[in-house]
Amino acid sequence: MHKTILPILLAATLLCAGEEALDITREFSLKGEKASLTIEGEKVTVTIGNRSTPLANAPLSGDMEAVVSIIGEDGLVVIDDYNFDGYNDIAIAHAVGYGGVNVFRNYYFYDPRKRTFRNVLSNVNNLEIDGKTLTTQVRSGPGYYTLVYRIKDSGPYLSRRSEWLGGVLEMTEEFDNHGQRTGRHFKPSILEVAADRAYLHDAPDEKSKTAGYILKGERVRVTGIDRSLRWTEVEYRHPKRTYRKWIQLENLKATR
Repeated sequence: MHKTILPILLAATLLCAGEEALDITREFSLKGEKASLTIEGEKVTVTIGNRSTPLANAPLSGDMEAVVSIIGEDGLVVIDDYNFDGYNDIAIAHAVGYGGVNVFRNYYFYDPRKRTFRNVLSNVNNLEIDGKTLTTQVRSGPGYYTLVYRIKDSGPYLSRRSEWLGGVLEMTEEFDNHGQRTGRHFKPSILEVAADRAYLHDAPDEKSKTAGYILKGERVRVTGIDRSLRWTEVEYRHPKRTYRKWIQLENLKATR
């Protein structure tokens, strides 16, 4: 990560209703040309050279008192080159979650042809530069998920999503730059039955329950997951035949 921490001119901090509004100026460079970003209350303005314009789609909302108190004034605005074109871009925090574990920001990439910043990612949390990709690691409920963005034509697209399901299974999906899924796999691919009897279903719902079941300790190969992320499609090899059915994820655990 090579984010630039530049001086902040802080006139006042938004703490609660009735006090002075947030007033911050952040100065930075666009390949040698002077630029600055100013936050006055909920108004955000970018100045490039002698030209000042409002930052499009950048109203500050939410509990800014919590944002500033948890991540500090320096963390409110981050200046960095997020699309690797040599120009600085802008990230502005507007909310936090899990006591600061998740920091939600809006991201604005600089367009040198139009000499403006455009909003390319909104409400994205914990974005980090990792080589030539952008990666987020987000806590959501009891689990975590990771998003990986790649850059094409100076803009980001979602390349990979990994999610930890039920505490036992990681699902990874891969996408092309058109948003089409190109692959999906599970880790570990082999799970063990944790329930005394895990009943087999023809579909991911209770109505399709069959008389068949798998006993505790047997192993299955994961082949799919339903949209609710509660049901797992599995392949079970019986001595006489191979079954492909659905089992509730809560009835499975990682193998020893």
